[in-house]
Amino acid sequence: MFGNKLSSLSIITASLILLYSPFTHAGKTQHRQHGSHEHGSAQLNIAIEGQRLYLELSSPAANIVGFEHKPHNDKQRQTLKKAIKILNQTSLLFTPSASAQCKSNKIEVDVDTLQDEHDKKDSHHHHSGHADFSAHYVFVCQKPSKLTTLQLLLFKPFPGIEKLQVQLLTETGQSAITATAQKATIKLK
Repeated sequence: MFGNKLSSLSIITASLILLYSPFTHAGKTQHRQHGSHEHGSAQLNIAIEGQRLYLELSSPAANIVGFEHKPHNDKQRQTLKKAIKILNQTSLLFTPSASAQCKSNKIEVDVDTLQDEHDKKDSHHHHSGHADFSAHYVFVCQKPSKLTTLQLLLFKPFPGIEKLQVQLLTETGQSAITATAQKATIKLK
């Protein structure tokens, strides 16, 4: 990807990865823009390059945990902990084409401002904006030519996500679709 001749896909993929990288936004989590903040709606960016399948999921916290503030009680803390655990288990969220033999290679989950535990004691400091979840996934596929679909399983553990705005970037082009629990298979080719 860093050779003298970068393909346009490499440049676009690199831009997409950098745009949504948590390192790009370090220290700026409250001002991050992932598109419109609409309860019930989330975004999924998909990029495919060579053997790699890149996924970036962003959603209002209300869709994932049912609230957009720091946890106020043990039940909310447990809900947040469970959501983070699920977001770190790709098998509960996505299933690439089995024949492509894809394995999850990297996972990063950013829960925005929800994890700041010191806020329990400081009742004067509350997050005034909208909290978001962002998760980044990289799969490596042994047979990328057989990567034809991506099954979205995330509607089951996160029923607050009613629709998923999907942006797809592949070697053959780009497209945008809306996925739902009833329409949860993304055609990649």
